[in-house]
Amino acid sequence: MSTARLQAFSDAVIITIMVLELKAPNEPSLRGLLAVAPGFLSYVLSFVALTLMWVGHHYLLHPVRLVDRPLLWANSNLLFWMSLVPFAAAYLGHNPAEPFAVALYSVVLVCDMGSFALLRHVVFRQPVHNQDRSRYHAAVQRQNLIATAVYLLAAPLAYVSLYLSYAILVVIPLFYIMPGYWRVKRH
Repeated sequence: MSTARLQAFSDAVIITIMVLELKAPNEPSLRGLLAVAPGFLSYVLSFVALTLMWVGHHYLLHPVRLVDRPLLWANSNLLFWMSLVPFAAAYLGHNPAEPFAVALYSVVLVCDMGSFALLRHVVFRQPVHNQDRSRYHAAVQRQNLIATAVYLLAAPLAYVSLYLSYAILVVIPLFYIMPGYWRVKRH
């Protein structure tokens, strides 16, 4: 299988799961808009998270020359966990003040990030002839594992402070959006 086919399949799955359910307010007023705000905000948060994973997925798979069984399974594992983001986002949108909803959303992101780390490991167990690229991906892997640990912290923290958990859920994607995030040079 070519990497183009794997990327096309992955893109189709990711784009499909990014179509999260958004419901219009029942009444055409500011009050009606505020009533659906939690769902909209969970949609925005999830869209940003899925877009970051999609961009990272593209950069990760672009240099791959060999699509083997471990790569297919690791990629499918990532796509599975990404497919749960819309469910977790909807649940969070309907229950924004419930610690369990925030914890569940955090755990789904932990599984996404862990699956992405597994995929990166599988990709870079293949022979790489560029030492700069290997160092770059090792540094990104460390950053992703740190982000995964912080997302994991957000789950139990939801039972102590929803505000701190939400802060984690917002701040982690901001690190990835910022240019030159975490001072790792791309090669």
